[in-house]
Amino acid sequence: MRVDFDEDVPSGLITEDMAASTNEQESSLHDVGGDEVLAAMAPQSAVVEMAELRELLGDVHSLVTTLATHKHCMLQKLTSMEQRVSGLERGFIQFQDSLDAIRHEVTYTQTMLVTEGLIVPMPDNVATTTSARLESTHRLWLWSVARVRATYSADNPDC
Repeated sequence: MRVDFDEDVPSGLITEDMAASTNEQESSLHDVGGDEVLAAMAPQSAVVEMAELRELLGDVHSLVTTLATHKHCMLQKLTSMEQRVSGLERGFIQFQDSLDAIRHEVTYTQTMLVTEGLIVPMPDNVATTTSARLESTHRLWLWSVARVRATYSADNPDC
């Protein structure tokens, strides 16, 4: 219910009272429930379009909220996965360090046994196989048993 003064009243005839009266009418429409009053004054198709727009806006708001929630969850999952990978990397490094320490001990022990003449060194390509390692260990065990028997027999000739 807005009056366009330029069309209805020739310029120069608009008074401040007329402008104030029109502003009061517009503000009273909004105070009373302007949406309903304006909807009653608007054509029916505009009311339907306004309702569809509000419904669409609600759908968009819901979608944005859902996406924000999913984004937050995905970021948490990604952070958790990064922490797990970091933990696995640390564990793998510790495992490698442990293996290196074991290799060093095995190499040192083999070197000492070879130096003492307790075992015969094997070529590298044979020493790396499992069966060769078992064979070497078995020979060492047999030698140890024979040495213990020899020492015990020398100390106790009656046995």
